[in-house]
Amino acid sequence: MTQAKLEIEMEVLRDILSTYESMMENIGNTEQDNRKSNSWDVKLAMEYKDIQRRIISSIITSCYSGFNTVENELHRCVAGAGAGAGTGTETGSE
Repeated sequence: MTQAKLEIEMEVLRDILSTYESMMENIGNTEQDNRKSNSWDVKLAMEYKDIQRRIISSIITSCYSGFNTVENELHRCVAGAGAGAGTGTETGSE
């Protein structure tokens, strides 16, 4: 991939991270939800909220991993460009 495309990928990942980190903050934490209730609907809602937390946490973790991968590739691209490679004229699948 070219340097410009890698920079776009990093920006997209930053946007996704920002969105999901905000969602995670708005969901709250488990300690705040640690209420005893015999009501089935409250238990169901708390279980749903926990599942949401796990899904959002997984997305955030994946974004960080992807961001690190793209960042490493960008560093290689920049280093290669300094050596005469990675001029943006590569061919092949992207």
